[in-house]
Amino acid sequence: MNKILSQDEVDALLKSVAPPNSAESGDSMDQEPTTGEPGDQSTQTPRIRATRPAAIYNFRRPDRIPKSMLRSLQLLHDKFCANVSSSLSAYLRTITEVSLLSLEQTSYNEFLTSLADPTCYNALTIKPLAGMAAFEMSLDLVFPLIDRLLGGSGSLPKLSRNITEIERSLVQGVIKVIVNNLKEAWAPVSAIDFMVSASETRPQLLQIASANEIVILAIFEVKVGEVRGNMHFCIPFAALEPLSGKFKQDLSIRRKGDQTGDFRAIARSLQKATIAVTAELLGSSVTVKDLLSLKEGDVLRLDRKLSDPLFLNLAGKPKFECQPLVTQARKAVQIAAELN
Repeated sequence: MNKILSQDEVDALLKSVAPPNSAESGDSMDQEPTTGEPGDQSTQTPRIRATRPAAIYNFRRPDRIPKSMLRSLQLLHDKFCANVSSSLSAYLRTITEVSLLSLEQTSYNEFLTSLADPTCYNALTIKPLAGMAAFEMSLDLVFPLIDRLLGGSGSLPKLSRNITEIERSLVQGVIKVIVNNLKEAWAPVSAIDFMVSASETRPQLLQIASANEIVILAIFEVKVGEVRGNMHFCIPFAALEPLSGKFKQDLSIRRKGDQTGDFRAIARSLQKATIAVTAELLGSSVTVKDLLSLKEGDVLRLDRKLSDPLFLNLAGKPKFECQPLVTQARKAVQIAAELN
């Protein structure tokens, strides 16, 4: 027997039909049918469950480094910049500023293609971690540093040539200072022994990771006088995975009232500084006429006795009392007491 459906029954039938694009949109539909007696006009009531939205994922360049870890690494290398600026200023005897330009994740192949050729490229061991890291310094910075180390002003123009073996050994002293500060900056995370194992002028000759491996790249700007140049520090993320749990966002945030680390860093920098030390006999004076008439063999009478102590001056200021003596055929002084 034919039966005409009411408007409510038509609407219920239309709602029970799944949309054509439901499979493409990623939505799923769980239907819970309700049955009634024969002749009952109840229909199936669909229940739509929304799934999580799809996310773009690049299998050639996976974005797997947590942002919190990148923030901690940025704070860590900011502190490294402050420490290495002081160390290089003492080593080069000129004002040196090091600043962090960026810290990002990239592939090792993209890092290599961004470097100049030739350059100063160094492979670093990172014991006890597995793998190796890389440290690069552009030749626009290397040549002025070498000129500064050899007594020049450090304002050397750009040179379009490779560095020699002698120049490479000179710049290794600067790299050693930088690597030691890098080791100190990473100490709160782990005692990593950064050490230069090899050095080349062509980056392709030192392969520290596979081409598509994800690395953490820190780019620094160095200013020595009027000269500016860049440094790059690269470390594979796979080597840092065992330490991922040790990184905290407040890793290098300075705590109020805790300045012990700063005092120690300043003290270590001051210990490398040079200071003039002189021992003088004070209290004697002569006229200009007598001074001009002095000749070989003349005896100049002093107002102080031989037994009176001398004053040992540090940077022109008296600091100790001392006695003159001769040791190993050289004139010397022996400190007797500290001045108040």
